[in-house]
Amino acid sequence: MPSRLLAFLLAVAPALAACEGVVCSEGVVADAVTGAPLEGAKAQVTNLGSESAVTDATGHYKVCSTLVGCVPDCPDLKVEFSRQGYATQQCTDPRDVRLEPL
Repeated sequence: MPSRLLAFLLAVAPALAACEGVVCSEGVVADAVTGAPLEGAKAQVTNLGSESAVTDATGHYKVCSTLVGCVPDCPDLKVEFSRQGYATQQCTDPRDVRLEPL
């Protein structure tokens, strides 16, 4: 009996572990006109939590969100980018983003 339970747990454990994880978006935010990197732009997850990050001096950002119980049909990560003086932009699974000056 214990060996059956162990075999069952070994078979089911990978599937249960796959139901949780982290999904990230990483890239560079730049000015759409000049191509210059934008420091201080906010990247905010809008559909899988409320995690956010701010771009560094090179315009680089990385924002992550925890996934729970969605495998195999996990939704795409949606991220909203904003910075004073620029139009806010929402992207699905973004990498490099260019914001339009207002």
